[in-house]
Amino acid sequence: MHSLFLIQLTCRSFFETADPEGGSHGPQLSQKGNRMDNRDASRLGGLPETEICFRFLKNGEALSDENALALSRLVYDTDPYIYPAMFGSRENAEALLPLLFGSNDSMFCLSNCYVAEREGAIIGLLLWKQGALTWSPALLKRLAAERGIPLSPYLDMVSEEYVSVYEQLPEEDVLSLINLCVVKELCGRGIGRKILENFFAQKPAAVYELCALKDNSGAVHLYTSLGFEICEEYNGFSVDHRRLPALRMRRSGSHEQ
Repeated sequence: MHSLFLIQLTCRSFFETADPEGGSHGPQLSQKGNRMDNRDASRLGGLPETEICFRFLKNGEALSDENALALSRLVYDTDPYIYPAMFGSRENAEALLPLLFGSNDSMFCLSNCYVAEREGAIIGLLLWKQGALTWSPALLKRLAAERGIPLSPYLDMVSEEYVSVYEQLPEEDVLSLINLCVVKELCGRGIGRKILENFFAQKPAAVYELCALKDNSGAVHLYTSLGFEICEEYNGFSVDHRRLPALRMRRSGSHEQ
């Protein structure tokens, strides 16, 4: 990934533009989501004195048009290989992803979204999934056909060669971090780190897993600093099967932040 923040689906192609700096201690938890007060914000690269809230979204939750669009852009911008191959263009993704999120798609569903919000606006996203993932492009194809939106000819390739790997995960105690992204104008402020720290505190798991492009040193540094260890090197997904060295990384849920 390059323009924002990225992790990647377990086979299979994840990159991210890391946000390695930031405080080492997360804010206190609350039932309304983790909130960062002004003292925390002062450690985020001079971010204006505004609360940042970290929380899980819920299926059926009503999002504003602005936040639905922000969520879609955060997903699409994380990976320059997978999502263009899936949707065909950014415009298509912006039109279709809000519909998928509203339809409780097995991968693109609100209950798999952990977000950072500032003044009610979504500014960061962690898309996650517990255990095996069974995903079919059928819903996406139907929604596109109903609206006359042409999809990428590579959609089935993405499903068969990339997403299908998640169906093979036998371990229900493995929590996959699929996408991590922060809006471009706030990258480099430590928000990505805060999203992960707060997520780990609110969503305990035996094992967390993610992938990153090997040459994305900033992302790899961020993850290793949070306790992830490299467990596999593989070739990341691309429609032309170019060489994209990628790393699968795991973190024990017992790791102390």
